[in-house]
Amino acid sequence: MADAPSDQELAAIQAIISALNTLDREARGRVFEYVFNRFGISAPVSPGTSITPWPGSLSLEGSAPSTSQTPTDIRSLREQKQPRNAVEMATLVAYYLSELAPPSEKRPAITTDDIERYFKQARFPLPGGKPNDALTNAKTAGYLEQQERGNYRLTPVGYNLVAHVLGASKTTKRARRPTPKKKAKRRAGR
Repeated sequence: MADAPSDQELAAIQAIISALNTLDREARGRVFEYVFNRFGISAPVSPGTSITPWPGSLSLEGSAPSTSQTPTDIRSLREQKQPRNAVEMATLVAYYLSELAPPSEKRPAITTDDIERYFKQARFPLPGGKPNDALTNAKTAGYLEQQERGNYRLTPVGYNLVAHVLGASKTTKRARRPTPKKKAKRRAGR
């Protein structure tokens, strides 16, 4: 029975290869990003290099190595994802703290103090009014959910916004919600 773990590993590798063979390169990258984050695994790369197979490892036929880098600080993440407003930035902060922050900073919930701290670190304008408004507006948009008074957690919708929508290629246009003035003009037939 000494070979049982090796057999299990080989079966897992074969299942992964089988599942990934049906996906395009971009989808494979999203799958790996999610799995690495889910299991707390660091990609086997040095900064500025691409992922290459380990010697003797099975390869994915037709797949190209990934060259994307995961930002390691909030400023780099903001530059990569380019949030347009305080709601998107608050969601980005929640994503950073739950998925990418160093272990000493990582946590599942964010607060008003985090908004002030990480907006400043990212060099993103502080929200007008109260910083808590950014959190409640992100909650209203479905990107965050309130855990207890003042603590908000990233929702799957918020995760997908940051991981897959923000910073998408320039050929992919993000839908903008019409402002109340534009809605009123449309209703009036102007």
